[in-house]
Amino acid sequence: MKLANSRRLLFFIFTLGLILRLAQRLPTLWDGDNSYYYLIARHIVQYADHPVKGPYAWAIKSQYPVIGYYILALPMLISSNLEFIISLIAATHALAVFPIYLIGKLLFNNRTGLLSALFFAVATNEIFYSRNILGGSLIIPLTVFSFAFFLIFLKKSKLGFFFLSYLFIFISSFIYYTPFLLLIPYAVWAYLKTKNYKLVFFSNLLLFLFFTLLNIPLIKTYIRDGVYPSFRPNFSIFKITGFVPLYLESIFRIEKLNILPAVIILLILLVGSILLNNLSLKKIAFLLFPIGIFLIAVSNNSEYCCSSYFTPVFPFYYLLIGYLGINIISAKKLSFRLSGFFLLFYFLSLISNSYDRLYRKQDDYLTKQKLAEQMIIEVRQNELQDFNTLMVLGNYIHSPSLWYFFEEKLEYQFSKFSGDSDFGINMINETPEYLFIVCDKEKIEKCHSKFLGKYGEYFMIKRMTDVGNFAVFLFKRLPT
Repeated sequence: MKLANSRRLLFFIFTLGLILRLAQRLPTLWDGDNSYYYLIARHIVQYADHPVKGPYAWAIKSQYPVIGYYILALPMLISSNLEFIISLIAATHALAVFPIYLIGKLLFNNRTGLLSALFFAVATNEIFYSRNILGGSLIIPLTVFSFAFFLIFLKKSKLGFFFLSYLFIFISSFIYYTPFLLLIPYAVWAYLKTKNYKLVFFSNLLLFLFFTLLNIPLIKTYIRDGVYPSFRPNFSIFKITGFVPLYLESIFRIEKLNILPAVIILLILLVGSILLNNLSLKKIAFLLFPIGIFLIAVSNNSEYCCSSYFTPVFPFYYLLIGYLGINIISAKKLSFRLSGFFLLFYFLSLISNSYDRLYRKQDDYLTKQKLAEQMIIEVRQNELQDFNTLMVLGNYIHSPSLWYFFEEKLEYQFSKFSGDSDFGINMINETPEYLFIVCDKEKIEKCHSKFLGKYGEYFMIKRMTDVGNFAVFLFKRLPT
């Protein structure tokens, strides 16, 4: 394919991916974590509310760097409108089409690059990640750009691309820790390419030193509280392979039933390439090596959670399918070519057949919006000046998804994120006169019992409304 035609096709793929990502108005997930990320970043800009800890890193039982919040806050200097922020993240995610293409082209061939870019552009899973504020989603374009720059370094031996790849890892690691794992294959490949152990050693050392210096506030809280990241080495091949389904879930988070047929497609294409004697094991191993590093690290430092840990390396699956598929459709035998086209088309349908589920996932946002609107009506009708909100649904993460709507509509700061408690969330008024309690309708008794066990000085005034699976109750503080 001529270079000009490849560029036109790549631009078309990018445009298609951009349209699919911007076609939706709402975030694809509006749980407590997403709203928590958003609110903290907005509070930095709007209220000069400066956190001292980042989000909780479940796998190592500690916090992420706080700088990630400031990175998210940067575009809010222009506008903190949620649709603007989500759309900006989506557009940035669409740009990852270009490094995906470049990785496929440099590692395999031009057609593999284009096909892999197409998979990435139209996959429902990618559209889900692109309209998501969580760290595991935000790092996807950063890590694929890093990998592409590192490949250019390996091809052209230009140190500028080496340092660019490290810069993108450096930035993304302030948002999520897992990109650091890419430094292991980078170090191995860089040494094999240059035989310069000083370059490898000092590059990694400087990156860790700068990263540590910028996280001194977080480290100080660790020392003060006696909290240290945990590591529990347990190198069991059975445990490592047991996490392969979790890796696959990162590719098919929206429709997990597609995992099995996608694996079967990969295996059939692999067998076909072997039969055709048209397989570069070295190049396949190049992609499998970082995936293996992630499997070892995640399986040794967490229980069976979470698929987002694999977001820096899940695009490699598209590259593997693309490479093997191009091998098959390039065969001389018509039967192989037809089979290859069928399998690639089937895989394309698997990764792009769940757009309706994306729209249904927006229901959570709309439900929380309706809940908040009902509470706001109560506030305005009864002039409840001294009140706050609280959701009792099992843990902390649900409250921010409501606080967002309150702060938008009532222009009042309901939460403060500068504290250094476990999650850094505090209500502005810890003992307000009124509290809204939102319970799962199937667990109302348990919900009330849990709330009153902690806030016994309140009594229920009324059941306000039901929205979806939730029931809203208004509580008032007992007179002293």
